Amino acid sequence: MKQKDSEFIEHFQVLALDGKNDRICFIVPENPSTSKPCWCRANQRMRVGMVVKGRLVPQDNPENLPMLVIEN
Repeated sequence: MKQKDSEFIEHFQVLALDGKNDRICFIVPENPSTSKPCWCRANQRMRVGMVVKGRLVPQDNPENLPMLVIEN
């Protein structure tokens, strides 16, 4: 069974935050061949420059940002 790329655990760097919400951020994967840079909603507060380990989960509605689920 083939898994979607968004189900893999990756390392992402936070490049920018939405000015109003510190859980909405622009991330870049450390390995750009697996995911593309994108805006997402994280499951915890973020800071610019952070490198986090997690996975992107697409939302059912394409108008909603994907969820970045950060692994502890």
